[in-house]
Amino acid sequence: MAQFLLEERNRGSERQVEGFANETMRKFREYNWPGNAAELQAVIDEAYEACETTHIVCQDLPFRFRTGMDAQLEGPPLTADPAPLELTLRQVEEEQIRKALEQAGGNRSQAARLLSLSRTALYRRMESPGISN
Repeated sequence: MAQFLLEERNRGSERQVEGFANETMRKFREYNWPGNAAELQAVIDEAYEACETTHIVCQDLPFRFRTGMDAQLEGPPLTADPAPLELTLRQVEEEQIRKALEQAGGNRSQAARLLSLSRTALYRRMESPGISN
């Protein structure tokens, strides 16, 4: 199909691109083509314009195609198994308290304001994980 589309692109043009380098064809076969034939046509049109030889090489392929290939090689993002909710919430709470204390230079009243807590509530929440300052 790629060769057919290239020949259609060549039709009526003074410049003729004969085909694709082997590596380019390999990449075409490996690519998932989420846009199907319309995407293939667009990639060939852009590569045709960039091509300076008689064959389209990988360097002629548009940036979006090359980044799409890279993304497909990466695979889907890994997802972590759910952790116990109470443990996760305690860890997040402790992290936020430590950040607020650091930003406030150890001033607990100011840290409480940063966290939208009363000073008493901050002291109570600092007791459980054992945060001293």
